[in-house]
Amino acid sequence: MTNTNYPSATPNPQPRGSNNKGIIIGVLAAALLGTWGYWLYKNNQSSQEITSHETKETAYMSARDSVQMLYNDALSRLDSITGNNNNLQGQLTDKTTEISKLKSEINSILKKKNATQAELAKAKDLINQLNSKIENLEADNARLTGENQQLTSANTQLTEEKTALQQNLQTTTAEKDELASTVDVASTFSASNFQISPIHEKKNGKEKTTTTAKRVDKLVVGFDVENRIAKSGPADMYVIVTAPDGKVISVP
Repeated sequence: MTNTNYPSATPNPQPRGSNNKGIIIGVLAAALLGTWGYWLYKNNQSSQEITSHETKETAYMSARDSVQMLYNDALSRLDSITGNNNNLQGQLTDKTTEISKLKSEINSILKKKNATQAELAKAKDLINQLNSKIENLEADNARLTGENQQLTSANTQLTEEKTALQQNLQTTTAEKDELASTVDVASTFSASNFQISPIHEKKNGKEKTTTTAKRVDKLVVGFDVENRIAKSGPADMYVIVTAPDGKVISVP
């Protein structure tokens, strides 16, 4: 058997440049993965910070809005009381300074964009003080309303009594005028039962009634005088005799 020598099969050696290229690619891939990981970590941290900030901002705005709503409610109550009761305006004068001071302090806090929690707590306390004073005003309003109703009732009664007195006065005046007219008529002497006697005077001075016209020397007129309200006793009377033509007949 003949031995034949063949060249042994050995692997071909890889080029050194290919190995370096693989290493570089691996390093770049690791760096890229690291960059992405760091970016994801920072992004997650930023999201958490934003969420925390938004949560704090929401809580802050909620507290601020709550204080603002309490203040608006207090102002609404104050306007309702003082605006609908003019009589209370005078009562409010003495308390205006205190209320204005509280409102000024509350407004100065709520106008701050970055008011602290301590400042908001102080504003809430000031609002409680304002509400306390408003409650006192509400009590005054109720008291004044009751007094006003009593005064209105008393005024109505006085008006009715005044009207009745005026009517009674008018009736009394009419009755007085009628009575005065009656008294005036009653106080006038009235003559009645007239009698006329023709008289003849004799030479000896004696008088005798006669029916002969040529013998009549004078006429004696007699009548009854009556007055129902005049006091009894002597009284002066004057008689005026007028002729048919209206002229007064005088005695020579």
